[in-house]
Amino acid sequence: SEQPSRFAAGSTGRRVAFIVLDPFALIDLVALLPLYVELWLSHSVKLPSLGWMRILRLLHLLSLSSFAPVLSGIFSAIFSHLDLLLVVSTYLGIATWLSCASLF
Repeated sequence: SEQPSRFAAGSTGRRVAFIVLDPFALIDLVALLPLYVELWLSHSVKLPSLGWMRILRLLHLLSLSSFAPVLSGIFSAIFSHLDLLLVVSTYLGIATWLSCASLF
């Protein structure tokens, strides 16, 4: 008899709205949905691997743990030096490509 009164009071509706509108719940959905899409469509449709999207779930779990201050420091360092990171990445990519091409 308690359940209908709780539902009528709106506590369940607020809980459902919180789950649906919570950004971390959306991250979890985006991270887990490709797994189920791959499992469901793997026999009928040839899809590229979507496993890399599960890294979002890992980042969410790390943000909830004791590593959250470290992650925010890493992300701020990456975003503050993004131009340098792109230059170094491009240089390393070209150097790797040239060294592999020179082997053939």
